[in-house]
Amino acid sequence: MHNTTTIVLRILSFCFRMLALLITLLVCLLLFGTSARFDLVELVSLFSAVAPFGGNAALLVLTPFGGAIHGDLCLLGVLFFVLDWFCLRVSNRYVKLAYTNNGFNCTADKY
Repeated sequence: MHNTTTIVLRILSFCFRMLALLITLLVCLLLFGTSARFDLVELVSLFSAVAPFGGNAALLVLTPFGGAIHGDLCLLGVLFFVLDWFCLRVSNRYVKLAYTNNGFNCTADKY
């Protein structure tokens, strides 16, 4: 039923989701100025360097809590969530195509 394309797309989707959740957690920790406490400086610089639209904290907004909102990391997290959604959407499309026969539903007993 599931061919290798759907399996690869679902694994990619899972990886994108985990990266997006990691970046979201990182952004939440950085709101309160905890980057120095948890040694997150290297991780922030790594993700900022990977972001295709960021770099050198171009979208940095200071918060009154002593931290900062890293806009490049926020956009990277949204990008990973969108890639996760897209991979699942394409994977589900392949599964639905496997259950149809020339455009007609083979399981007509399901309502």
